[in-house]
Amino acid sequence: METPDPTAKTLRHGRGLNLTTAWLALLALSLASTGATVLPVPQEIVATAVLVLALIKARVILARYLELSTARSWLPGLSIIIACFFGLVLGLFLIYPAAL
Repeated sequence: METPDPTAKTLRHGRGLNLTTAWLALLALSLASTGATVLPVPQEIVATAVLVLALIKARVILARYLELSTARSWLPGLSIIIACFFGLVLGLFLIYPAAL
């Protein structure tokens, strides 16, 4: 049986493709966040959009870069914790917007 070469430039289990797709998704979400800040809309809508996009980016990082998509209990658990944190931050911003 032949041992695999760790320096070979082959995609192992499609991991390289998943990381490339995740990187492109993160790039698109970052551009969307930047674009949301220049729109002529109220500050509350911009803050909500940026936080939602950040939540999606966090989920992509957890699932693809940290490979938690294979851990059935960790990904949903961490996603709920992060969603609660973002909800808290958004709630505090909406209650007291002058803090920024």
